[in-house]
Amino acid sequence: MRPFKQNYEYFLLLCQYLNISSAAQEAGIQQAGLSKALRALEEEFKKPLFFRTHRGLQLTSYGETFRSLLIKTMIHWDSSLENEMSKFSEVLGTFTIGIHKSVAINILANFFPSLNNDFPDLKLKLELKKSSEVTKSIIDYQMDFGIVANPIQHPDLIISKLQKEFIACWENKKNDHQKILYYNPEMIEIAQMIKKYKGHKHIEISDYEVIGSMMQKANGVCLLPNTVAERYHLIQVGKALSQVEICLIYRYDSLKTKAFKEIARRIQSSFP
Repeated sequence: MRPFKQNYEYFLLLCQYLNISSAAQEAGIQQAGLSKALRALEEEFKKPLFFRTHRGLQLTSYGETFRSLLIKTMIHWDSSLENEMSKFSEVLGTFTIGIHKSVAINILANFFPSLNNDFPDLKLKLELKKSSEVTKSIIDYQMDFGIVANPIQHPDLIISKLQKEFIACWENKKNDHQKILYYNPEMIEIAQMIKKYKGHKHIEISDYEVIGSMMQKANGVCLLPNTVAERYHLIQVGKALSQVEICLIYRYDSLKTKAFKEIARRIQSSFP
């Protein structure tokens, strides 16, 4: 398939056969249809492309020039197409991955450096954003992959579950603590969870890592995903309050090149 007008394809057939009847038979159309296409071309260029002789057709000088140009274009197209299609079987290209910072701290080192080391022609861009922002960017074609928490169901998304986490209350040691609750106001279902702590002073900090680091010395409690709390050696207080599903997302219509598949495979294998 080439990006030529149908009339251009008919013209090349006429150049090959120099006979309207034979060219029409090859094209699978009526002679009248092929003659009409030729007239349309000659009217478009305001130049005759063929001489009509009793033996058939003969190219004019303008027709020769046009034929030469079409052939050069055809060769360039075929070469470019072959070159571009070959990329689909190689791990190269530019891809953007969106991920929440706290999730990135846990798993990014398991796949990101090796991809960059193993494939010199692969260009990876990393964006650390909230899960909701990453999801929107994937839907809007602004990112290629997202690693997000509890993604919304959307008809344009492929959602692949990677790992389950949970939200709980945490402290730095088992003893009486002050009634102070630290939490991220952007946490999923946070409004429902903080109802359990009405008697506490509520302090909002919009970063899980800051909360985790601070809780190593703070005399209070906090709400955190278990993966963050465990990284800072915090102690769980009570039962899990909410479940979180970490997922890989991308658009269903993304071009599944070898590079795309390799990135997805590395991400999925980086989760236990």
